[in-house]
Amino acid sequence: MLFALLYIQPSCIEKSSANSASKLILKEKAIQEGAWLGKLFIDSSTFIPFNFSVLDNTVTFINDKEKIVADLEQINNTYQIKMPVFNSLFNFSISNDSIVGFWHNYAKSKDYKMPFLATFQGTDISRFKLTNPPTSNIEGEWEVTFGNSDSTKYKAVGLFKQKGSAVSGTFITETGDYRFLEGVVKKDSLLLSCFDGSHAFLFKAIHQNKRLIGKFYSGNHFEEQWEAVKNVSFKLQNPDSITSIRSDEDIVFSFPNLDSIIINYPSSEFSNKVTIIQIIGSWCPNCMDETVFLSNLYDQYNKEGLEIICLAYEKPNTFKAKCENLKRLIKHADAKYEFLIAGESSKKEVEKTLPFIKNVTSFPTCIILDKQGNVKKVHSGFYGPGTDKYYKEYTNEINELIEKLLAENIN
Repeated sequence: MLFALLYIQPSCIEKSSANSASKLILKEKAIQEGAWLGKLFIDSSTFIPFNFSVLDNTVTFINDKEKIVADLEQINNTYQIKMPVFNSLFNFSISNDSIVGFWHNYAKSKDYKMPFLATFQGTDISRFKLTNPPTSNIEGEWEVTFGNSDSTKYKAVGLFKQKGSAVSGTFITETGDYRFLEGVVKKDSLLLSCFDGSHAFLFKAIHQNKRLIGKFYSGNHFEEQWEAVKNVSFKLQNPDSITSIRSDEDIVFSFPNLDSIIINYPSSEFSNKVTIIQIIGSWCPNCMDETVFLSNLYDQYNKEGLEIICLAYEKPNTFKAKCENLKRLIKHADAKYEFLIAGESSKKEVEKTLPFIKNVTSFPTCIILDKQGNVKKVHSGFYGPGTDKYYKEYTNEINELIEKLLAENIN
């Protein structure tokens, strides 16, 4: 039924005035205002559910505490929603009370797309049907193992909160976190999902014999097994101990900013300043979370002597396209510090273009230097606001470190 609906043309649109003949006007009530349930189909029987709401021409995607606002447009005979940060969009038509189309994720590839179906829910914001009340409580911290074989297995920490049947939380790994997940426990089954414009995640598991055993889907291109056991004492490797700076290499680089002006480090602009070097890709949701944090940090401490340089490793081939992707992130974070185009989106490219750094495992990676250019911290990944106490602990630590370094006198 879904794939048949993809080819039905919308019947509730009309042509615009002559001075905008290529566009179409949204008829009043063409897309009902209120809550919608979206589904991204992995195959004919498996889908990733998510919530969004429509008000006027604004669409708000909801993942637990996170709200992502995007504009609804109509071009030719289809509707379109462009995600505000990541290089992805929805193209769809309307059939009765359903929205039917595709989600295109150009950050993956120009051909990457998933069938998309949404139904109007009114005020109902549930994303999973609750057919059975919960018989399991999964609240707490879990030691998690992802991977289909011994050679691909890696560890994570599962952080879950449960209220009745409703569950929220995330997974943290040594390279970041899986952001805001939302779902339910039905009898002994756990279901979690999220959609943020880059990630489209679905986690399924059965809770039996004090273990969670299930499957993780990322879009329609990746799936793997996972299992977990409650273990509040389990710890991942310290993110400050993974990536390091070579003692035989100086911290030196030159890259263009978005206006094609070459910015050098070191230079007089950063002399006697506490400096943060941020290594990111604008396609990376953890990088987005870190950029929002660093933007606020910069606004707070720049007048006292803090500088931040972002080195972006981007997926498009052309310099112009790399800049366009990065501009969306800068706008979202209201970031006022320096952003440079450093290269292509790979960790090998980072080590090639920055020979002073070794064992880069994650986007983002953050290097903090004191006023004399000495390295005080190298941090891999970023635990965002979806990790709750981990986010608070890390951001408090960084604030305290920056204040301490700014207060130091240079002899």
